Amino acid sequence: MSKNKTDQKQGTKAAAKLAEQQQRRAAEKALARAEQAVEVAREAVRSSSKELRKQAAALAKRTERLTAKHEKAVTALTEQRTRADEASSRLRTQRRSLLTPPLPARTGGVPTMIELRQLTKQQRFPGYSRMNKATLLDPSNFPSLTATLSEDCRVMVERGRDHVATVGAGA
Repeated sequence: MSKNKTDQKQGTKAAAKLAEQQQRRAAEKALARAEQAVEVAREAVRSSSKELRKQAAALAKRTERLTAKHEKAVTALTEQRTRADEASSRLRTQRRSLLTPPLPARTGGVPTMIELRQLTKQQRFPGYSRMNKATLLDPSNFPSLTATLSEDCRVMVERGRDHVATVGAGA
């Protein structure tokens, strides 16, 4: 019996030792798996860092392109605004010119003083604004102006000159 007890004690010691060795091997395996998992995680971080750097570089390039587009859009907008301002100022001047009534249509006869002044202004005669109607109608002063007048007007001017000459002579 004592041998049995001793064998049992030795068997339990061996079993305990065996269990301890198994636990140690299992712990070593778990430690190796953990180290392997840590290495995999580190590699994932490295690769994700590379990807993140690539993404950051791509985003920086995109930002630069968008900034350039934005600057172009701003310059185009300012040009468009200046064109719009110029157009509105032209419209204002056109409105002002529309506010002045147009000249009545001529039905023949002697042209009005306004028409004569406009004709002389178009033909660039100096001092037209200080001249009276008779001076403007005199063909000796402005041959090119009387050439632009209608035939009826020339006849009336001749009659008026003749009338002035007879009235002036009789006085």
